[in-house]
Amino acid sequence: MKRNAIAFSIAALLGMGLTTSVSAITLYETAEGDYVKLNGRIEVGGWFGKSHNDLGEEWTWYQGYADDTFADISFEGRAGDVYGVLDIDFERMTWTQDNEFQTVLDKVYVGWEFLPEHFVEFGRNDTAYDDVDSHGDFSVDSAREVKEAGDQDNTIKYQGSYNNVQMGMSYSLRGWDEYLTDSREGAVFNGYVGYFANNWSLLFGGETAKEYGEIYSLHGTYFLGDWGFGGLVSVEDRQEENGYLSQDNIIAVLSASYQITSTVEAVVTYSNISFDEEYKYYEEEQVNEDWFTVGVNYHYRPNVRLAAEVTSGGEDGTFSYAKLYYSF
Repeated sequence: MKRNAIAFSIAALLGMGLTTSVSAITLYETAEGDYVKLNGRIEVGGWFGKSHNDLGEEWTWYQGYADDTFADISFEGRAGDVYGVLDIDFERMTWTQDNEFQTVLDKVYVGWEFLPEHFVEFGRNDTAYDDVDSHGDFSVDSAREVKEAGDQDNTIKYQGSYNNVQMGMSYSLRGWDEYLTDSREGAVFNGYVGYFANNWSLLFGGETAKEYGEIYSLHGTYFLGDWGFGGLVSVEDRQEENGYLSQDNIIAVLSASYQITSTVEAVVTYSNISFDEEYKYYEEEQVNEDWFTVGVNYHYRPNVRLAAEVTSGGEDGTFSYAKLYYSF
């Protein structure tokens, strides 16, 4: 999931039912409230001084700057309590020598708001856990995140709000051809439940994937005046069915933000990963790494933001990340 420098608000997502932005373009609307809207997002920027991807693999093409430019366009329609979403991503392929864009059908699903603030959706969609995997982390891109299943085909998802309690669950079916057009994780079940008060939140998420194993995480935030504090702990227990590879990973993130002015926000984040990987015919590999990130976000408009971060740690030592975000 793409990172966001602003604290994640599940309540806002559920309140809208869809992902419509405040500046969405209305293409069609009726007196009964049915509509078709167009949304878009552009992110221009990337990494300076980073040569490895999020999996620790070295890029095959690296010249000091790795482009992470991204664009997204989506159509959203609603007829009564039924709605549909078609979302297309344009992604920079930073890990290839040609560094070309690829076009991805990110989401295509139909939903039903069967009760106020209670939704069920089916199609190619984010899993429920993916919607909250970075809750408690205020950084844009540099901190470690929960490695749960992201967009999955044949996904049935429920999200609902019970006053201060927000919850969601999803099940991604295994397709008839298993992997060629199906979810990369195969059959996946995951979900979350969280309590959101005026200035604090606590959330628990979990996933079980038939082909790979289980992930659990605990997330929290607390806001006091201009200060914000957050964090998450994720425990991953993965093992392939053939027993060739087993993984035990623990990810910890601590994050803090300070509102310098009404438009400028400073963020500090610490990340740690304890990685234990064992192959059936090879020696066990153990890794323990730390990352420290300092960043600034400038909110020029509600739909325009400039983010810059500097991170030290891991394979790359010290590197930076900068992006300009625009949405409509």
